[in-house]
Amino acid sequence: LWAQTTTPNMGLTKPRVGSVGWGAAVNANFDKIDTGAFPKINNIRFVDGVKFTTLAAAIADLPAGGGIVIDTTLTAVSVTADPFAGVPSTKHLHVILAPTTYTTNVAWNPPENTWIDGHGPRTTTIKPGANSFFVLRFISGATGGQYFRLSNLTVDGAKASFAGSGGIEVKGYGQPAE
Repeated sequence: LWAQTTTPNMGLTKPRVGSVGWGAAVNANFDKIDTGAFPKINNIRFVDGVKFTTLAAAIADLPAGGGIVIDTTLTAVSVTADPFAGVPSTKHLHVILAPTTYTTNVAWNPPENTWIDGHGPRTTTIKPGANSFFVLRFISGATGGQYFRLSNLTVDGAKASFAGSGGIEVKGYGQPAE
């Protein structure tokens, strides 16, 4: 059986040696947990409000090949800077948004090879603030793009509230949107 201990305010700690029963190879994988700051495990980052306070900070900290960012924020989020600014298309991302509303005053420009996931329509919502024209802009590079994916969320273009606003802009993708 799995023998696991917990530390207050830190979450899970490494299993006791041999407790898994599969030998050192399994226990060695737990040495990759940054126990000084739990929100960082291998290529997974948690927006926890302490080590990573924004999506941008968690995305920037991922390794060059990319990874997964999980936002644990439970209150409404006001976004004033593109969380994907400067992220190369070689950094493949899976961003899991919290079950809240993100009001953004700038368009989000995710790189190619990005999957943005929520917790369900009308549970996770991205909508424009007063200064945003598009909420999400997917614009591929010269290669024609690989993919982008949106799932389990609502993108509110807020056309009734902001004249000329839109929800999603897609340009230059040779592949179908998913």
